[in-house]
Amino acid sequence: MTTDFIDFVNSIGSKFAIKKVEISLPIAMYPGYITPLLVGDDLAIRTSLTSPVNHDREMNKLLFNHLEIYDPEDSTKKINWNFEQFVNYISNIDRLFMFWGMYKATYDSIKRKVKCESPECNYEYEILMNMDDLIHEDTIVPWEEDKPFYEFVYPIEIPYENMTFTFNTWIPNLKRNNNLLNLIPLNVIQKNLEQINAVFTQPENMTLLTKSVKITDSNTKRSVESDKIQEILATFRSIVPKSVAEEFFERYGLKFDKYSPKFYFISTCPSCAKENKYFMDLEFEFFRRSILGRGESS
Repeated sequence: MTTDFIDFVNSIGSKFAIKKVEISLPIAMYPGYITPLLVGDDLAIRTSLTSPVNHDREMNKLLFNHLEIYDPEDSTKKINWNFEQFVNYISNIDRLFMFWGMYKATYDSIKRKVKCESPECNYEYEILMNMDDLIHEDTIVPWEEDKPFYEFVYPIEIPYENMTFTFNTWIPNLKRNNNLLNLIPLNVIQKNLEQINAVFTQPENMTLLTKSVKITDSNTKRSVESDKIQEILATFRSIVPKSVAEEFFERYGLKFDKYSPKFYFISTCPSCAKENKYFMDLEFEFFRRSILGRGESS
């Protein structure tokens, strides 16, 4: 390649680097910027599709490579984490905001065909949705505890007959999610997606949300405790009663559901004039566009 060609390509690359979308990470409590997705990123993501754990790790690497974060006390001071720090100090909730930022930086807006959510009208129509329309400040709650989320645990104690389960719950980081995926075979995840339209079953989701668990037998006064993800998953699959699991999710939700943002847009049906609210799964949308190449942008 000639020097002129290299200089020209480098100048284009610098222009892409300039295009940044400002984001906030409400659980990790850092401000930051995301840069657009590039063609080369698609290849890395497609290659990772051999397994869910590889895909999840590649998506984390993609976000890590496109993210700039800054000191909350000094907006000019950039924080230079390595990848291991990134997956430990960033939560699954923060990752949603990074997907939103990368989507906005790359596409800015998308076209979607939606069906009117009205009992009297099943009209399907296409809308052009700006990414800014998905953000609703009243659904975003910054972290309120006195410790970083990855150090904070919220104990949920549930008695059952002669046993007492103590779940030390938390908002999981990116590493926890990837470690859990590593324990679940691909065919099991495919079955989950087909049967319950989710990656994780109830015991697996409990494992994701539990940092450690303690089980006490009131008859023998013996207690056992573990923070090993394999042992926690095996326990939740084998001995935790359904009623205990239901109470677990109810109490976990009372503590942590406020931190889960709601990404949605509002559209008026052109047929019946009903105003509808459509929620968006940002991770699925990003995956669908970058991997399957469907949809349009403006």
